[in-house]
Amino acid sequence: MCIRDRGISLDEHTPRQLSLELVQAADVILTMTGAHKRAVLALEPQAAAKTFTLAEFAGASGDVLDPFGGDKSAYEACAAQIDALLAKSWEKIVKMAGDKA
Repeated sequence: MCIRDRGISLDEHTPRQLSLELVQAADVILTMTGAHKRAVLALEPQAAAKTFTLAEFAGASGDVLDPFGGDKSAYEACAAQIDALLAKSWEKIVKMAGDKA
């Protein structure tokens, strides 16, 4: 299932390289892997309290597996993993957003 099959358009999305300014402006930073988290913290060690892997944030362990170069089933497995972790995290995310309001 591709992203469009999920009713999501990335037409307006513009990728940006992570910068110190983006890290400092973020309320929470969710990474796919422990290596990504370490890269964020190498850029800004003071972001430790707001930087988590998606699995950590969801109360789970492990990394989201990168499907790059894999077949369609690898991408579908990755999407299912992200869906499950977001479902576990959703109430926490909503609470954080409410606290900001």
